[in-house]
Amino acid sequence: MSSPFYIVDGSGYIFRAFYAVHSLTTKTGFPTNALFGFTRMMTKLIREIGDARLGVCFDLGEPTFRHAMYDQYKANRDECPEDLVKQMPYFRKIVRALNLEVLEQAGVEADDIIGSLTLRFKSEAPIIIVSGDKDLCQLVGPGVTVWDAMRDIRYDPAGVKAKFGVYPEQIIDYLTLVGDSSDNVPGVKGIGPKTAVQLLEQFHTLDAILENPARITEIKGLRGASSIRTKIEEGLELVRLSKRLVTLKTDVAPFHEWASLESFQLRDPDADALKALFQELEFDALLTGLSGRSAAPSAEKIQKQYHCVNAESLRDVVAVLQRQPAFAFDTETSSLDPLTCDLAGISISWREGEAYYFPIGAKVDADRNLPIEAVRAALGPIFADPTKKKYGLNLKYDLAVLRTHGFVVEGIAFDSMLASYVLSPDRRQHNLAALTERYLAESMESFSTLTAGKDSICDVPLDDVTRYACHDAEASFRLEEKLSHELLERDRAAGHTDSATFPSLQYVLHSIEMPLVRVLEDMERNGIRLDLDLLNRFASEFVAELATLERDIHALAGEPFNINSPKQLSVVLFEKLAIPSA
Repeated sequence: MSSPFYIVDGSGYIFRAFYAVHSLTTKTGFPTNALFGFTRMMTKLIREIGDARLGVCFDLGEPTFRHAMYDQYKANRDECPEDLVKQMPYFRKIVRALNLEVLEQAGVEADDIIGSLTLRFKSEAPIIIVSGDKDLCQLVGPGVTVWDAMRDIRYDPAGVKAKFGVYPEQIIDYLTLVGDSSDNVPGVKGIGPKTAVQLLEQFHTLDAILENPARITEIKGLRGASSIRTKIEEGLELVRLSKRLVTLKTDVAPFHEWASLESFQLRDPDADALKALFQELEFDALLTGLSGRSAAPSAEKIQKQYHCVNAESLRDVVAVLQRQPAFAFDTETSSLDPLTCDLAGISISWREGEAYYFPIGAKVDADRNLPIEAVRAALGPIFADPTKKKYGLNLKYDLAVLRTHGFVVEGIAFDSMLASYVLSPDRRQHNLAALTERYLAESMESFSTLTAGKDSICDVPLDDVTRYACHDAEASFRLEEKLSHELLERDRAAGHTDSATFPSLQYVLHSIEMPLVRVLEDMERNGIRLDLDLLNRFASEFVAELATLERDIHALAGEPFNINSPKQLSVVLFEKLAIPSA
């Protein structure tokens, strides 16, 4: 049999990408998070499947034959998020630029196209349906599997049975009984997965249940058997409707009679089209090294080495760090207040793919903590050395944290958040997750995910904290090179050849923004002095001036009214004074 045919649920990929990647926009504020995630998912898939066939199926976002059958179909779903609606026209452009078939049809859903292609080609090639949608498990059988690529779970017949408790050929009947709240498929009220499995184990098919519902009361161990029988008998019309709704069409033209698999053979992407799209969407990380079939950076991915420093390794790690001209660092703390927080640990990186975490305040695995005195003695001289360049993101916070805990930090050289702001002051996101997505094509674990159900990061298992903290420091180290290069290129393009003079962006960052980091940290720590007598005089003058203005307004209106009331102000302006409203 020939190489596999991968059929991608493109619409499913879109929504997964939208919720997986957060806070990503172009300089003009156009949202690109779903597009970036979708592109990475597609290029990763292409790299992984090798010499195979691939097609991408989409919903058109219009009513289908199921809506005509049942006007409440999917009626409970929220409107598509506005930020996702804006991105919709680009997904198909990306797929076509990857030289892949875009498969869609009015009146049906992507799942129906997948079903039709599966029936057409399952005798000619192994079919691998790339989706996390449970409805597609009804297609599983000899030569047909469903692959949830995001979780890397494959469902063959045994996998379907293990997941749902029924065989693939029973999935339609199973879904008919339990319904589907996400699609607003009614099912049978009161029947959940466990009951549906019990019924199908006894009757094997839904038709058999409907032919002899009286036998339901004979099933041993079935709770509420009489009630279930009554609900099925009284809801026959809804049961039959539900079955029609969950059953995939496998005869959608032209897909059920598609001529040949050859049109789905992977080919090299249209590099020019991809480059134009990536430039428009500002996918800087994906622009690097467009080559061959992957349409993604061609360099091999570096295996990351993240280490939790212990008492035995402390001296050796510090000895290596002392020889480095520059490094990035990050702090993990119990709260966001740098003046009162506990220091959970410090992460440091001086090389791509490698970072070290110095645990100090862990409550879980507390026996692995390093005494803060030992960490200060080991790292303090390095942090205080002005010849060692220090990189990071939002360094004002990390400086304040370390200062609170007895460290002196000199040699602050690069803050990625500030560099991003200098490059794109109108961009909304300059946080580490957004910059890592944009420049390094990597996703960061969110702090909320890491600490879910915990009071603080100190309560998270130390190995998890190590992975999270090291990624922060390592990403910050790599961002310095990426952002410094972009600053240089932007200055060159603008004709600013002298980086030490205004208005070069490098000058703005290094001579204005970076020196202010320490000034602002001092101000936030020590506060600022206020001339209260002068402020009180201003207050008295403003109150008097406001009173005069209010009297003038009342005179113009011909009566006193509450200026701060929109309702009263509206009556005066548009009814009494008859000022036209535009």
